[in-house]
Amino acid sequence: MQSPPSTTGMARRGLSAALHLAVVASTFAYSPGVPARHRTAVATNQAVCTTPLRQHPSCLMSTSLAPSVGVEPLEASPEAMLMSRFTRLFRGHFDNVGQADADMAAGRGPRTGGGHEHIHCHLQPLQQLSSSLAEGGDPAKRYVLASYYADGQPDKLFRERIYELSWCGDDAQFGACIQMQIFRVREQTVEALRAASGDAGRVSWEPDDVDDALLIPDCSVYWRWLGERFEGEMRTESIVVRSPVLKRDIIVRDDVALWEGRAGGDGDALWCNDRGTEMDGSYVYGNIHDIPYQMQRVASDHWTATGSPRPP
Repeated sequence: MQSPPSTTGMARRGLSAALHLAVVASTFAYSPGVPARHRTAVATNQAVCTTPLRQHPSCLMSTSLAPSVGVEPLEASPEAMLMSRFTRLFRGHFDNVGQADADMAAGRGPRTGGGHEHIHCHLQPLQQLSSSLAEGGDPAKRYVLASYYADGQPDKLFRERIYELSWCGDDAQFGACIQMQIFRVREQTVEALRAASGDAGRVSWEPDDVDDALLIPDCSVYWRWLGERFEGEMRTESIVVRSPVLKRDIIVRDDVALWEGRAGGDGDALWCNDRGTEMDGSYVYGNIHDIPYQMQRVASDHWTATGSPRPP
């Protein structure tokens, strides 16, 4: 979803990991699917799959993926059906603890070790903001708060963004798609969220929360439905972003995918393949093998969602 992730722990300490999370927080590279340009062999559960990710997601996920979850009414327009499908999936908790554990067990530490940090994404629909702006003339837009944190601990928050979702019926580059614009969260709203323990439903949302001044330019993601998943891409393969942490420009590459599982959300997944490099191509963050952070849907009472101690 800019500022970049993890698709499914962490060289969890140390200045390098802290810097990584801070830099990631300054950008957004969203992408649960890996475009055809990023074909790679992926090791999971100590087994290696050499099939491109787009062709063989089962190499990375143990649950089968069925594209027919929640059938929309026949009279609904195609645009309404896709937006409904997307917003139904694009909410709740996603976590890659299984992937991070498997990497560590195989001796693949995060960052330059070739593995993945343990990352959690919490997506909360902002119904109050959507309704407020609908009254002002934007009835088709939906808003979602995305909070990203490390090690299954909400107090290790490293990125928070507001996503604006709108339907594009005939985009010149992507055709029929859902455009996702990305906004930074203004300071007073951040303070309100922390006072509410991150519960967006306990915060008052206003149109000023999506003021044009908060929009992160050139980082919009365009989601298309591809039969069993939504895939999201930016306009270009990479963008240059000014990092407020490093105080210099870095190159960001992002691809994302939102997988649909069985009824009830079993098998739903959010994959983010977010990478950052210096202008000379040297490593800043992300997986060095271009393997997405594979976050699986987890229940709201899962330890990674509540911040409880990890079960033994």
